[in-house]
Amino acid sequence: MKWFRFLALVWALLGCALGLRTVFAVLAMTPFWAQATYYLFFALVLLWGFSLWRYLKTIPFSLRTFLTRYGFGIGFAVLLSTLVVVTLHPELRWYKDEANTLAVSRAMFFRKTVSLFDAQSPYWSHFLQAPGNLLKLEGSIDPRNMMFPFMVSLLHILLGYSPNNIFVLNFLVMGFILSAIFICAQKAGDKRSGCAAALLTVSCPMFGITGSSGSYDLLALALLGLSFMLLYIFLRHESAEIFGCLWATLLVMMHVREESIVYFGVIVIGLALLGYIKREYVRRSAWVLAMTPWAISSWVWHRFLMGPPKPIPGDPAVFGWRNVIKNLEILIPLQWDFHFRLPFPHLLHCLGIVLWAVILFNFWISKKYSQAKSQKHFVAIVTACLTSYLMIFISFCESGRQYALGIGGRYFLIFSIACALSPVVWNTLHKSPGRLRNSRGLLSFALGAFFLYYPLTIAAESFRTIPKAQEFDYVIHFLRQQKSNHILVLYDDFETLENYGFTTLPIWYANYFVDFIFQQKLRGAFDEMIVVQTLRDNGSQWVAAYAPSSAYQLKTISERQTALSTLTRISKVIDIHAPAPEPAVTRPVLSSQVFIAKLQVRFSTVRSNTREMSVRGRPLAEPLVISGHGGAADMIGALFDSNGNLLILIDHWGSAPVISPPIKIESGKTDWIEVTLNAKGVAVSIDGIKVVKSRMPAYLTTREQIMFGENNIGGSTTGTRFSGTLLRSAIEQK
Repeated sequence: MKWFRFLALVWALLGCALGLRTVFAVLAMTPFWAQATYYLFFALVLLWGFSLWRYLKTIPFSLRTFLTRYGFGIGFAVLLSTLVVVTLHPELRWYKDEANTLAVSRAMFFRKTVSLFDAQSPYWSHFLQAPGNLLKLEGSIDPRNMMFPFMVSLLHILLGYSPNNIFVLNFLVMGFILSAIFICAQKAGDKRSGCAAALLTVSCPMFGITGSSGSYDLLALALLGLSFMLLYIFLRHESAEIFGCLWATLLVMMHVREESIVYFGVIVIGLALLGYIKREYVRRSAWVLAMTPWAISSWVWHRFLMGPPKPIPGDPAVFGWRNVIKNLEILIPLQWDFHFRLPFPHLLHCLGIVLWAVILFNFWISKKYSQAKSQKHFVAIVTACLTSYLMIFISFCESGRQYALGIGGRYFLIFSIACALSPVVWNTLHKSPGRLRNSRGLLSFALGAFFLYYPLTIAAESFRTIPKAQEFDYVIHFLRQQKSNHILVLYDDFETLENYGFTTLPIWYANYFVDFIFQQKLRGAFDEMIVVQTLRDNGSQWVAAYAPSSAYQLKTISERQTALSTLTRISKVIDIHAPAPEPAVTRPVLSSQVFIAKLQVRFSTVRSNTREMSVRGRPLAEPLVISGHGGAADMIGALFDSNGNLLILIDHWGSAPVISPPIKIESGKTDWIEVTLNAKGVAVSIDGIKVVKSRMPAYLTTREQIMFGENNIGGSTTGTRFSGTLLRSAIEQK
């Protein structure tokens, strides 16, 4: 079989070459990886399944015997999972994270790609072919890891496409986790210990909340737990089959969450340093190892394309030691908060911290427990993994604040479950020969914790107050009540509705192509048009960021206040007037006034900026000049194309964005940018050369409403901060 291993070596070298190419030309490799990632994941999952099958062949495994011994535990796990789904209505709790995940699974199922934009849509193909259009909408990649949406796409294959498959997957994963925990506890003790372990796990509110959502956190937890189980078996009974199965599991786990590659590195480096990676294992697991460069290259492409995490205003760094101190000052006092306001089992946290400290002290210092080499190595590697996990999230600038609000609790899901299971581990380690020390008392304690904390899971109030999630639920509920299935919806958050089978377009598109929409209606492409607007309170009235053109005659049919300062309005288009040559302006614009905003900038490294070129099919520009206020603003931003050329974007709210032709600039060079806002439109010049102009009259503004290098009024095309250096700025008024 030397030729077989030779092919594996060639495959591995090809993966290494692609990885190096990806590091130095991430944008050039994006079209390749956008198409190849789906097939790579398919190969990884097949290889993972083959490795597991090969391992099971080496042990006296009988399905009948397994079900006889552990059938009660599996049934109990399924019962608890069903209880979670029945008592907690499955919904998108983190909204964009889950909505984008669902969109990626949809792209994988229908088009076998991870690119979210479908240029074959008749509406978008018309837009891309419009004369003079310079906006490129292809190649938008979601920043979240893609193994979870791939698993959802497999369910689409088996069950047919449905947005609910994302909840089906989490139900199955929830059942697997509870079954595995029950079986491990039963093997170490008895059935009472298994029941207690499963109940304590469900007692963690975040377990049920994530299990009834579309979040990828449960899958990450399941694969990390499975990796620990296989690691324990491998250290006790070394074999090439277990080694290959463990390695394949780590490759799959790597692509579920961003930090999962750290666990992969800790386990692999730990095995290498302790001398467990032997030549025989490598030789007999050649194809699993040969896939490693491909898996890592895909991960590198995705991370490099997304760029480093964006700094949050007011924080010195996204990750750092200062954040650790700041977060601990928030997190430690909250562990003593027993008012049941947050979705965390703080009593179990406190007990778990004490018990785990005593257990580790007894293991490493007092040496009261077994000191077998395999157990020492297992505890060392697992401790290193969990320490890395805690340091990653405690050093994140937003962890403490999000924990205090309850919305970032999924970061601490592993911590909560580890603390909840500490009584089971303690009871197992201190059992008498032949029987557990007090399994009945443990089960009683678990039942008490379950009845104490599960009502907190059902409440989950912190996840019912996210305005965008409330708005989406309201819109979906309304659309599903409509009798017609052929509805065209105009909604700024159009990507999310597309996942649920609705034909959706952004409002600016409908304003720009009134004639095309009019023709589509005459042809019977849709029965009716619905407009969904998000309005915000500006102090005196409700103002929409994007208002439909006056060509659309609207009738309000429903509206709801989804937050203190946010109103969602649903209107029906009862008539479309003959399209005007230019979109009508319905908000105050400049008349005789002229504002000239001048700024001297130095753009940061072009390669870094291009990684943020587009988000969900629309460019995410860095703000240069922002004029106006919420509901009536002109935004001038900068982005870069794949060749490193500068593109200037003008977004006049209520009309289609205008983008300049590519402009060659020198990295590090200082440039003067001049923005003129008047009744004739918005014009932008760089170093005295006019590069782009919008014919829409600029909105009424004041000197105080013109901002440089930052954007605090929102919008869908422009980010929040300019990453380069703003050297000087000035405003002239004529």
